[in-house]
Amino acid sequence: FVSVRPLARAPSLPLRGSDDEGDGVHGAGRGDAVAALANWPPLTMTVTLRPLVVALSATCPCSDHTVNRIIDEVLPATPQDVFALLFGDDDSKCLVEAHLRTEASDLKIRQWALGEDGRETRTVAFVGPFKAFMIPKVITDYRVTDVILNRDLGMSYVVERTGQLPKLPYGDVFNILARYCITYDGESRTRLRLTCATVFHRKVIYKESIETSLLSGIYDFSRELLHSLKSATVPHPASPIRTPSPSVAAAGRRRSR
Repeated sequence: FVSVRPLARAPSLPLRGSDDEGDGVHGAGRGDAVAALANWPPLTMTVTLRPLVVALSATCPCSDHTVNRIIDEVLPATPQDVFALLFGDDDSKCLVEAHLRTEASDLKIRQWALGEDGRETRTVAFVGPFKAFMIPKVITDYRVTDVILNRDLGMSYVVERTGQLPKLPYGDVFNILARYCITYDGESRTRLRLTCATVFHRKVIYKESIETSLLSGIYDFSRELLHSLKSATVPHPASPIRTPSPSVAAAGRRRSR
């Protein structure tokens, strides 16, 4: 930042024929006025430079996180880019790839819109596999609601995903809760944290088996998600500048003659 102090005020010069005594000039002629101008103090300006403070990293705005830490990774991209790859309106590229690589099909993602609570919300629906202890592998419907809890452009984003399996036995008594925290971690660097938990609304006989199966599925999904993100954010090195060999340079000079 630059702050500028005002110019020093010059003394007033008496007008021709005036009775002002400024600088001892009374009824001054042109020559006397020029001499008086020469005696004015120099105009001065002081410039003060203040350092611009840039945040080295952003703190996650969450007061707490869910119990299971799935991803904690720094990616070579801006928070805006990571958010767009996961939750962008255009395609959510990496999120879609991760779902498809974990056998999801019939994937439908709606556009973001304001929910009843005033927060940006969207729904995601797909068909995918589920396997738990003493329960044969089934293909069932998944319903996911994404809610943006925080959007601080350029610094941080927090998105919470709540998943349901409505057609699964006991699928109406639990939810899968996942939170994506995307924070600035330096120039073109972003920290991504994914935590999750299974929330049961009442007691279930196979609670531990269901929870273990859900966590296993989330780990498989997050592994594919991180692979897709790393592929999409890999930095591209600049093309090397090739210097011609002495013989090639000499040949070029001869042709130019």
